Amino acid sequence: AYMNPSYFSKQFKLRTGSSFIDYVTALRLEHAVGLLKTGRVKVYEVAMQAGYDDYRYFCKVFRKRFGMSPTAYKAAEHGAGSK
Repeated sequence: AYMNPSYFSKQFKLRTGSSFIDYVTALRLEHAVGLLKTGRVKVYEVAMQAGYDDYRYFCKVFRKRFGMSPTAYKAAEHGAGSK
């Protein structure tokens, strides 16, 4: 985009009200929730498909946003027996 990263970040924040990193994180987690709701994908696969190479970090970010682990979220969506 031929922009200085600092300039881009500042302009993004001015226009959207959130940082670029927060925006991307929200998109990734939204995608992860969609995958978890299907119940057909294992949680570590959800992490990878949502753009997280580190499963533990994905779980940490997910828990911070939703107040529960991805496994607990999936179980709540599909009953206690799902994993």
